[in-house]
Amino acid sequence: MNLADQLADALRRLRQDADLTQKDMAKRLGLSHSTLHRVERGDYNTTLKVIETLCEALDCRPGDLFESGKLRLPTTRIRRRRSG
Repeated sequence: MNLADQLADALRRLRQDADLTQKDMAKRLGLSHSTLHRVERGDYNTTLKVIETLCEALDCRPGDLFESGKLRLPTTRIRRRRSG
């Protein structure tokens, strides 16, 4: 599961828990309904500003939008350049 999918799942769950439609939530956020729909599908690479606005509207913390321990990122090794 990637970050966009985690955000989509959490946003949908929190919005529904707040008993808000996508249209109501989009209006509260100052986003178009189609943009919010794309975020909830995991199809939109949102900005930190939108995440901040989402947290304010849903009265949650940014960490609440992402499940700890579920993201599997590939490990990357950074090699030191050889001098010489």
